[in-house]
Amino acid sequence: AYSEGSNENFGRVDNWAGYVQDDWKITKNLTMNIGLRWEMDTPRRDMRNMLCGFAFDPINPVCNCPGVMTFAGVDGASIYASDFDKNNFGPRFGFAWRAPWGLVLRAAYGIHYNPLYFGGAQGALNAGYGVGQASFSSPDNGVTPAFYLRQGMPAIPMGQARGAGYGAVPIGEDPYFSPEFVQKNHVSGYMQQWNFAIQKMLPRNTLLEISYIGNAAHKLGTESTNLNMIPLVDGHGPAKANRKLLPWPQYDAVNLFQPDWGNSTYNAMNIKVEKRYSQGLNFLVNYTWSKFIDDVVANGPMGGGGNGDGATHVELRRLNKSLAADNIPHRFIASGVYELPFGMGRHWAISNPVLRQIVGGWGFGFITEFRSGSPFTVWERTNKTNTFSSDVRPNLLRDPTLSGDRPLQDKLNKWFDTSAFQSPAVTYFGNAPRQIPGSPGLIQIDASIHKAWNLAERRRLLFRGDFYNMPNHPNFAPPNGNHGAGAFGKVSKTVGTGRQIQLSLRFEF
Repeated sequence: AYSEGSNENFGRVDNWAGYVQDDWKITKNLTMNIGLRWEMDTPRRDMRNMLCGFAFDPINPVCNCPGVMTFAGVDGASIYASDFDKNNFGPRFGFAWRAPWGLVLRAAYGIHYNPLYFGGAQGALNAGYGVGQASFSSPDNGVTPAFYLRQGMPAIPMGQARGAGYGAVPIGEDPYFSPEFVQKNHVSGYMQQWNFAIQKMLPRNTLLEISYIGNAAHKLGTESTNLNMIPLVDGHGPAKANRKLLPWPQYDAVNLFQPDWGNSTYNAMNIKVEKRYSQGLNFLVNYTWSKFIDDVVANGPMGGGGNGDGATHVELRRLNKSLAADNIPHRFIASGVYELPFGMGRHWAISNPVLRQIVGGWGFGFITEFRSGSPFTVWERTNKTNTFSSDVRPNLLRDPTLSGDRPLQDKLNKWFDTSAFQSPAVTYFGNAPRQIPGSPGLIQIDASIHKAWNLAERRRLLFRGDFYNMPNHPNFAPPNGNHGAGAFGKVSKTVGTGRQIQLSLRFEF
């Protein structure tokens, strides 16, 4: 794929927003919140009009086939990468009701919008306006190398005139350029969020809350996707990879920049117990039981994403719906601080100054997290679909889960049943989902201890010890999902760190 870009960036995206909101106290026990927000990100533009695009249908003069490059402000092309998305209205509604029996009920609903682009757009979409760069891909989808080093680097065309034929080659020649563009009707993703919670005050200044949280999102952005794939026949590819069968054989890839075709749903029950600070003690305990589903690659997912997590073929996007890479079914988090009741200003003041300095001023803290593992991806090492598609997943024959009652080393060597996966036949795509549940979970226990000595009215010596991953428990990364590799199914990495101890002594004045 060949691209050009300038060394300086003059890209611009503006954000406009406005809102109205009101809190309405209907009765002394019932309050409502109503609001409406409007917001808009302008499409990307370049202050010098150095912006490119792509049109599917016009005939390219180089190959006499459909598909041409467009350039901002040239031949009627817009100076913006896409149309304006102006209808981003986000209503909000909520209420809080102090009900009988010491209960408080809260609920809310709102629509919220994501930024226009999935990631940074600066420096993108500027082919034709700078120094040439090139990369080269296999002519048959990875079977044959793009070129051999002993043959030297292929020639890179330079200084082409910006026009409809830019970057194209006649049909049958090896392409060197990959257009990148934003679809004309690109829009901001939006989320519908809602929740309902019941709160109850318990003795000793303790709060209990049980809540339901929901989120449904649509038009979510995802990573840029190559559309230049051989169309499928009866759901599979041709007998041989032939670039002449591509929709735009005059180019290598044709990359749709961060398409807005993603969807997701999240539903969760959350239980929280909070002891507000009193008598030297406060703590917060939180348990979440949830399910998260999506159909596109997330930005920095917990499960790793990468190979196998993206679209296999642009015609098979319907098969991408699965558990999200960030799906964590169970999560328990607890934290707290306890100041021992000895010393000046505490329950037992201790009159003896020496004893007070020894046993007074101590405190302890902790933060713990226990969570189930995220899903993991499995993908084929070799793409044999002959379609120039991106990822290929294997066939899943049965549930790959193995018993957890095995020695740790056995689990690390074979985390799941590797024989449950089978390579699809040549030209076919596998049926395995994007994400498969069952990565290793996580246990994290951090603790701290501190001691203060009051030396004078305005002088204090503070000792602190922090213990991260105090039990030195290893937390493992997802297993290797490269079907066909020797390490398939093995766990070879950890996440986080081993036990770390940090001691400090501070003099305050």
